[in-house]
Amino acid sequence: MEEAGSTSKVPLSFWIVAGLGVLWNGFAFIGYWLTATRDPKAMAQTPADMVEALNHTPNWVMAAWGLAVGAALIGSLLLVLRRRWAVPAFVVSLGGLLVLTIYQVAANVPMSLFQIVTIWLVALFLLRFSSSEAGKGLLR
Repeated sequence: MEEAGSTSKVPLSFWIVAGLGVLWNGFAFIGYWLTATRDPKAMAQTPADMVEALNHTPNWVMAAWGLAVGAALIGSLLLVLRRRWAVPAFVVSLGGLLVLTIYQVAANVPMSLFQIVTIWLVALFLLRFSSSEAGKGLLR
């Protein structure tokens, strides 16, 4: 059983990062879901060259993308719950992201280098952060 008041020992910065992680990965998951289900409103707002690329994207790539965003969202939620399983969830997410990125580069998917780098930086930061917080004993 947890001691009363033990959440007061968790720094505010932890909660900010965990909350922003949920928001970031929640929006990423929504974007994936709208794309995977080919939501008409979302597809109407997507540039034509991206829609064309999505129409030729193999199912295994869509699965890797789903794994990447799904595991990242779960990892972020586990951070909020202060669970050690956040670390392996972020590792799984990076595996999916690696497969997705390799495909995007090889297939010349119309994404900017800025988008790809930003996604990788956030993903690596969340893995490093969760690992560091686990090492400090903040994750159970």
